[in-house]
Amino acid sequence: MLVDHYRRDLMDKLVGHRVIIITAQDVDSVCTVRILTSLFKTEGIQYILLSCSGITDMKAKYADYSSQSDKFLMINCGATFDLLETLENPPKEKTFFVLDYHRPIHVINYYNSTGQVHIISVPEPEEVIPEFDQIFREVPEDDDEEEEVDEENSEERRQRRADYNEWAERRQKILFDYREYSYYARPSALYALEVVWVMSRDDMESIWCTIVSLTDSLIMRRLPRAKYTEFASTVNDHILRISNAQTLPRDCLKVRFGRELFFICIATGPSTKARWEPPTSSAR
Repeated sequence: MLVDHYRRDLMDKLVGHRVIIITAQDVDSVCTVRILTSLFKTEGIQYILLSCSGITDMKAKYADYSSQSDKFLMINCGATFDLLETLENPPKEKTFFVLDYHRPIHVINYYNSTGQVHIISVPEPEEVIPEFDQIFREVPEDDDEEEEVDEENSEERRQRRADYNEWAERRQKILFDYREYSYYARPSALYALEVVWVMSRDDMESIWCTIVSLTDSLIMRRLPRAKYTEFASTVNDHILRISNAQTLPRDCLKVRFGRELFFICIATGPSTKARWEPPTSSAR
């Protein structure tokens, strides 16, 4: 299920609990962790921070620390695969909040029936998740063999089975089309900024971390220029709001957000070395 109210559906459920944070190791994850852990310290929420380098490492970290808390925050890991199955079906009191920019979201996580998985996200225009009835349906049960089945009931049973088989074929195609391509949603740091804003805890540091994350997403080509400009405008609104609200001396830290030169780096050398060269850089 999606978390659409950050105070009620996220923060109120974490207050008073120790939170296990399992995070990936990229720039956006570091920025997101910085924003949220600062919020947790302010709100008096205890946490344990763990980093993982893949699904196997994530499972190992969960196994090692699962006994220490029932609340887990997964940052940039856990959205694209069946999280509960991967973690070997944890007890129902375990709750997982997933903040992940990787897409597509696994449909089992999205339509989680136990209420254990909460996706911190908003539907993107290009993100079309299949409807529940398109991918979930009860398997028709055959009549009891001991009961006498007349010709009419037998025909009805065959029709139900035929309808189900037709639905199963459509389901397979829908899921194939949905999972055919992987892509990226908005950076997780943008959601973290919205959380601290809702809690009235946002500041220049959280905005700076969001800018770093947003710029990294552009440089690493996880965001097209149009999306980057859209999100940059949102961040700029936060900058203006905080700048106007603060009464600080003029020589204090000011954050300004603007466009910079964007160069293509041309590297020479063997192809194996070129793979590790950054494709772009920025200059001021």
